[in-house]
Formats: sequence, structure tokens, C-alpha cells
Amino acid sequence: MIGSWGDITFEVSYGGESLTFKELTREAGARVVRHDVLDRRQRQQVTGLDLNTVTIPVILDRNLGSPGMRIAQFRAELGKWYPLIIGDEVFGDYTLEKISEKRTRTSNKGKVITGQLDLTFVEYR
Repeated sequence: MIGSWGDITFEVSYGGESLTFKELTREAGARVVRHDVLDRRQRQQVTGLDLNTVTIPVILDRNLGSPGMRIAQFRAELGKWYPLIIGDEVFGDYTLEKISEKRTRTSNKGKVITGQLDLTFVEYR
């Protein structure tokens, strides 16, 4: 198992269904406000920390499971929050905030053969 988010498991499986990704991007930031000062350089003030964001591009392939089922599964989870675990590291509670769908190959009936889902998770506080 590579990791999990709620009941969804990211894994590589030989001879069965797989839900895997090649990379993961984790972003953290701070909110900084700049104030104008007459005849002087600006001053800045840190007002707090941004929520962490994790982006995972998930591989869709008909040979690894049903892409259509995976797309529907993630769409049903939009806005929900669960613990995000990658390897043995617990990132914390994260909300699935955004899904970007890329279909690279489709059948003559419009079904996804291969593609990618970019899942954007935002820290839940």
C-alpha cells in the first residue's frame, strides 16, 4: 500500500485493480501583508499560515481497473475530509477540494481507456 485517504487505498497490485500515482506535491505557505510607509521601504507582516495543499496525479488505465468507476468514486467524495496517509506518514485530515480529469485515450463509445485524475486535497482545520 502506498497510502490511503478514507476508504480509498493507493496501491500497486499485480494481476488486480490498482490505484497508483507517480508523484505527490505538497505545498505550505504563509500569508504576508505589505504595508506602505511614506518615504520609506514597505514593511511586511506575517498574518498567519495558509492551509497545506497536496496534489496527487492518479493514473487511470483500463488494465488496472475501471477508470469510469474511479472517476465516479472520487466525484462522490468531493468536499469530504478524511486522514491522508502516505507510507507511514500521517499528513492529517484533508478535504478533497478539486478534481481535474484528463482523458488521454477513449474507446469508440467514449469510455475512458487511459487518463489521469489530478486530485487536490486541502488541509481540514
